[in-house]
Amino acid sequence: GYISLIGRRNVDAHPDRGVNWEVDLPDGRIASRHGATATFLVPAGNRPVRANLGNAVLEAEVSLAPGEAVRREFIIASGQLVPRAVFAEDGAAVGDNVRFDVLNVKPGVDGQHRTVGTNYGEGKPFDLPPGNYLLRATAGKAVSEIPVTVKGNESVEPKVVLNAGMLVISAPGANRLDILEAAQDISGRRKSVGTSYGESWQVVLPAGNYLVRVRKKDSAQVQETANIKAGVRTTITVR
Repeated sequence: GYISLIGRRNVDAHPDRGVNWEVDLPDGRIASRHGATATFLVPAGNRPVRANLGNAVLEAEVSLAPGEAVRREFIIASGQLVPRAVFAEDGAAVGDNVRFDVLNVKPGVDGQHRTVGTNYGEGKPFDLPPGNYLLRATAGKAVSEIPVTVKGNESVEPKVVLNAGMLVISAPGANRLDILEAAQDISGRRKSVGTSYGESWQVVLPAGNYLVRVRKKDSAQVQETANIKAGVRTTITVR
C-alpha cells in the first residue's frame, strides 16, 4: 500500500522542505526520502516511520492494509538556533573561522555534555527540539559557552562572547613557535597553549598574558611576551 506523509513545524505552518523521512521495511532495509512531502509504496503491516527535521525527531507507527492508501501529517516540534560569536562585547564578529557545538545541558555519567550538533561559521541554523542547551563557540585557542533555550517554531540568535583577541607572530628564521601561558605553576612550569612550525603564525587567543618561544633553524632559542586584549589585534616580531 501507499503511505503519504506531510511534515510541518506546527499545525499552522506550511509543509517544511527540510524533513528527512525514513520507513522501516520488513526485511530490515530502510526506505528514505527528503522533502516537505513523501510517498512510499511499502508492504502492508505496521510500518515504523521517522521524521527528522535537523536534530528534532518524531517517530510513529503507521498501520497499512494491502492495497490501502494512508495519509499522515507529522507535526515535528522544533525551533531554530542561529548563533554568532564576537571577540568582545560589542566587538567584531569572528566570522567563518568559528565552530559552534550545541550540547546537552545535563552532563552524562562521565561528566561530559553530549554533543547534539556542530556547525562551522556564522549564520548556519540548528534545527532543535524545544529545550535547554549549552552553546559552545571555539575559535583558535579561545572557547566560550552560554546556556540557550529553544522554543518550538521560534528562532533565537544568541551571541557568544569569546573575550579573545588575535595574535600575529613574525619570527624570521624560525623553525618552531610555541605559545605558553606567562604565569608559572607551583613547580615553575608554564602551561603550553599551542605550537606551530614556520616563521609566522596568526592565532586567536583568550585575553591574557603569554610567552612566545621561538626555536630558530640553527637551534637557537629566543622569546618575547605578548599581552592579548579582547577584540584587539596584537602583532609581535621575534628576532
